[in-house]
Amino acid sequence: MAFQQYNVYPCLSPVRVVATTNQSGTYFNGPLNNGVGATFTYATGALTIDSVTIEVGDSVLLAGQTNDNENGVYICIVAGATGVAAVLQRRQDMQCIEQIKQGFWVTVGAGTTNAGAAYCIVEPLPGIFGIDDLIVTSMLPAGAGTASAKAASDNAEPSVASVSGATTANALAVFADIAGTVKNQTTTATLGFGLTISTGNFTMTAGNVVMTAGYLIRSAVNALTAHAGGGQGSATALTREINRVTTVATAGDSVVLPAATAGKVVTVVNAAAANAMDVFPATGEIINALAANTAISVAANKTITFYCAVAGTWNSMLTA
Repeated sequence: MAFQQYNVYPCLSPVRVVATTNQSGTYFNGPLNNGVGATFTYATGALTIDSVTIEVGDSVLLAGQTNDNENGVYICIVAGATGVAAVLQRRQDMQCIEQIKQGFWVTVGAGTTNAGAAYCIVEPLPGIFGIDDLIVTSMLPAGAGTASAKAASDNAEPSVASVSGATTANALAVFADIAGTVKNQTTTATLGFGLTISTGNFTMTAGNVVMTAGYLIRSAVNALTAHAGGGQGSATALTREINRVTTVATAGDSVVLPAATAGKVVTVVNAAAANAMDVFPATGEIINALAANTAISVAANKTITFYCAVAGTWNSMLTA
């Protein structure tokens, strides 16, 4: 065999290729069963690893053997060919326990997938070389450190497992477990956080809103002033579900409801000390059986709630 020269610092001499999946063949742990002179023999035929045809003298790292005791750095001593079995032999710098330490690493020079990668020996080290497991793990994937790898990393989005594909466009995705698995919401979904909608509507086409604790917090405003002089056109707008008017300077000062949309509910409180105020509908709309654009009067210290079942019409309920 040709003279072989190797590095003596923690980086082992590079290999040409790495086999990251189990290689089928016959392992022999050497004449003394200690790894020295150990061989790995393939079936007959040319040997190709990671798209590279292995020739005599090529160094090969086996890193994914089902039997971890077979892992390690080998050198090709017989090239595979028709009727000829390829034979790898443990390389002379990695064939006995005295030669390896945890943290030793080796780089890969060729291969469609793994060129440029690096692999490291990790604990636990084998007690008997070639008998006990030798663990070799990837420490640097191929292409790491390149501009394209950095760009891909910078732009990468976190990935999560999915237990079902999307079935509805814009469907709400929910977490199926605490490991980050997501799925489409189907029946009941429990959100472990508050949900805030800053614009748009929360629309339900079926089902119910069910609360087992807490309160349904509605939009509210306090300290409104009814428009002095009354009338519909300049009346103070009611913009919340609960509207508390505290200033009614003169009887007949006014406020105006929002447009009557089916399902909308608006409560108006006249918290003034003495004067009644007028509550107008939006232009062209009606309250109860009154004529369009006609106000309903709400006495001081009374609360009235308006319900809309039909667009354009409010029906009211006044406190006693």
